[in-house]
Amino acid sequence: TDKEIPPGATITTINSDGGTISAGGIQYRLGGSLDKSVIMAKGGIIPRLLAEHLAGVINVADHTKGGGVENDVAGIRNAHIMANFLNRPVKYEKTTYLIDSDDVSDIPVKTPVDFGGATFLITEKAKGIQLYHIQPSKPDQLMPDSDVLMIQPSLFMGASTILELADTKYENQFLFIESDERLATRQGYGTTFYKKDPVVVLKNGNIVGDMLNDMRGGNLTITVKPLEKETLRFGNLNVEYDFETDDGGVTLARTERHSTVFHDINFSYKNKPPKTNAPSQLQAMRVAFLRYESI
Repeated sequence: TDKEIPPGATITTINSDGGTISAGGIQYRLGGSLDKSVIMAKGGIIPRLLAEHLAGVINVADHTKGGGVENDVAGIRNAHIMANFLNRPVKYEKTTYLIDSDDVSDIPVKTPVDFGGATFLITEKAKGIQLYHIQPSKPDQLMPDSDVLMIQPSLFMGASTILELADTKYENQFLFIESDERLATRQGYGTTFYKKDPVVVLKNGNIVGDMLNDMRGGNLTITVKPLEKETLRFGNLNVEYDFETDDGGVTLARTERHSTVFHDINFSYKNKPPKTNAPSQLQAMRVAFLRYESI
């Protein structure tokens, strides 16, 4: 149908490729009268025309008050969930956002983020959280055991190719190889380290970097992560910690996505910088082509 969505209806699905939206059990065509519908994002505070929501970026100002007067975490989360759903980048206004609780963590990020020179004021109440979790565009997969056994004889220390993977679906993929063979034990702590190797498979079975360990023995688990086609940029942000004690801290973001660029992020402490149990403010896990610019 080609008409405005009735008041009070909830949008359940958006099919941008097919040009339709479903709300209240009715399917609407994008364009025309539908674009005149006024909607508000879940948890939002500013109503906008549907056309504005579907075009351009998701603006965090639609979901938060800013100004550093109220806890903005829930609204920020809602903005990113909507951006992930619509596959839109996220834009912040140049204002102060207050992070004043630990009840929201791991805000999922799948699209580029421009903080617009905003300032995050993070208080003692938020200690212990990991605020953002930058996720891959496609889920990880485990390599089947049959394929693991096929390539294992080629996984010797110093290997620069895995010829069995030439002209296969594993080209242009990131492989994280884990063995149950022990590499080392940290004396006095009882911590055991096992053999692990990250490799990027290119065409003809060539890999980026040589194998660091001999993986021809033991039982292997290989996680496959597709390389990203687009770079995800995350930055243009000022972070100010307003801590009352010098123990612990906050992780701003952890990425598990290839081709992530952290850029133009400034960290400062209003009162007491942490002296003990301070986490890394930016973390990366099993990724390739990670870059830091002006941090």
